[in-house]
Amino acid sequence: MFITVMFGANCHLLVNSWCSLVTFIMHLKQKAQVPPEVTIALLAEDGHLVRLEEGMVQAPSMACSLLQEQGTYVLVQIIRGEDGAPTHYESLLDNLDDQYPELAGQSVGTQQAVV
Repeated sequence: MFITVMFGANCHLLVNSWCSLVTFIMHLKQKAQVPPEVTIALLAEDGHLVRLEEGMVQAPSMACSLLQEQGTYVLVQIIRGEDGAPTHYESLLDNLDDQYPELAGQSVGTQQAVV
């Protein structure tokens, strides 16, 4: 099962999600040059946010159990607020406004919008 992950200056990465969630997250961070301590998520084209780290809290799971086969996702950094400040999400795809205007600034659950 493959998905497409977009990040950076219009980079498209075809990823096999038939692997453990830990391996999947490490691979995405390596390819996108995201530091290991950063928490990431994937934003689907329909606006659904896939919080990858939450999937690891449960029993060891496969990345494909959280993702839509052949889906396209935008890589997002989760920035947790300090001292009660709300969590917000930052797109790791440059020019999200131009490529997916319907996703830019969209509210994600009860959290801050993707910027």
